Amino acid sequence: MPRIAASALVIQLATTALLAGGAAASDGVLELNHACATTTGCVSGDAPGYPITLDGAAGRSYRLTSDLRVPMATHGIVIGHSGTTLDLGGFTIAQACTWPSPGGGTQFCLRNGEGDGIRTTSNVAIEGVQVRHGTVHFMGGKGVFLGPESIVDSVVVRESGDDGIYVGTASVVTDCIVEENDGWGVFGGGTLTRSTARGNTTGLHWQGTISHNQVSQSAIYGIQASSGSVITHNSVTSSDTAGINCNRDCRIADNAVRSSGTGSTDYGIECRGGCSVSDNMVQGSGGWGIKLWDPEASYRGNTVSDSGVGSIDGGFDLGHNACDGALCP
Repeated sequence: MPRIAASALVIQLATTALLAGGAAASDGVLELNHACATTTGCVSGDAPGYPITLDGAAGRSYRLTSDLRVPMATHGIVIGHSGTTLDLGGFTIAQACTWPSPGGGTQFCLRNGEGDGIRTTSNVAIEGVQVRHGTVHFMGGKGVFLGPESIVDSVVVRESGDDGIYVGTASVVTDCIVEENDGWGVFGGGTLTRSTARGNTTGLHWQGTISHNQVSQSAIYGIQASSGSVITHNSVTSSDTAGINCNRDCRIADNAVRSSGTGSTDYGIECRGGCSVSDNMVQGSGGWGIKLWDPEASYRGNTVSDSGVGSIDGGFDLGHNACDGALCP
């Protein structure tokens, strides 16, 4: 074979291999893309076809280099090793179908609870997974489904058939956007901060620290916090039931809560027991602006206005509250 032709063949074969299989970048991060997912498998332990399986045999650091178009009712990426890091590289994981829209195609996406964008093989045994910098759109199940001690940073999850982001205890979720998911926008425990939730069934369901988030247009609760949570500096708007709901023993401070439902049992801030509620602004609740079910709960320095039933009910008054322009209660 002529030398030039042989060289061209080598280049062609190398190019084909790079396009089809997952390559290692210069920094040692393994690269994943739609081509390798559908032809050769992206890394050792991953068979051709979705989901891309990351069992840790090839390494624990991965980066997307293209969008992933996942068949309906199928997971996009499945992670089977603790401590794995996945950088989405600004790319999108989405169902391989047409988004329902006027003039769209004939194959519509299914939001039936099947097919997660990114998940672990066990949301208990697999710990410490990190997912960053990308989008998960219109998956049939959960957008991101991880176990304890996970980190989800700068991820957008839209229009999932289940929860947007679901993580285990002692996790960190920061700078994420969850919009119009059929379940919780974000569910889990640990630290949840600087994120935006819009149009989910419940915006944020969390145990731990919940701070500096923007929550709007939730079908049930804006923020639903488990016992012992600290809920501060959030903006919660247009929840159909309670803006902020805590089971008991929460600190709820420096939040702005607006337009919580229209019924007499739709409260701006609600706590079942032992909460400290201070320095919040609550406006336009259908029922009580602040409803404290336990006499051991306390409140001070809140500003409440335009509530359908009344401004503040229950708990122990520590003073300096303002209701519709006057000291109260």
